Amino acid sequence: MWNGVNYNKLEAMIWETFQKMVRHKDLQNRDDPFAGLPAGSTGKIELQSCFIVYRLGENARGRYLDFYSDFKFSVCMHTRIFNDGTVINLAAPMTFVRVGKDIEESKKIKDAYFRRNKSIGKLLKKKFGQLS
Repeated sequence: MWNGVNYNKLEAMIWETFQKMVRHKDLQNRDDPFAGLPAGSTGKIELQSCFIVYRLGENARGRYLDFYSDFKFSVCMHTRIFNDGTVINLAAPMTFVRVGKDIEESKKIKDAYFRRNKSIGKLLKKKFGQLS
């Protein structure tokens, strides 16, 4: 029990929300890989055209799942799902960079893009360990 609510139902909410967000056919009819794992547990889920790393945590608000997904043909996603189904989008690398109105502006935009992605990459590696 956690705050008077059945712990299994809380875990199930994380898994259901995760499945809805990732929307990958290989997650259908799969057992909950997070069930029974203690806070601090990490792991990875490899799907066709998608790689996901995760870490389970718990704070005053309850149990949560942080995950980072890298889809081959889409954007990267770094997200926290709480056991009540609340979703918080966390910083993720940008996959596209816009072009400036001239070469100088484009260079500044590109430099900022790489600095941001490098910084977020370090954060993700610290949180999840190896990302591949």
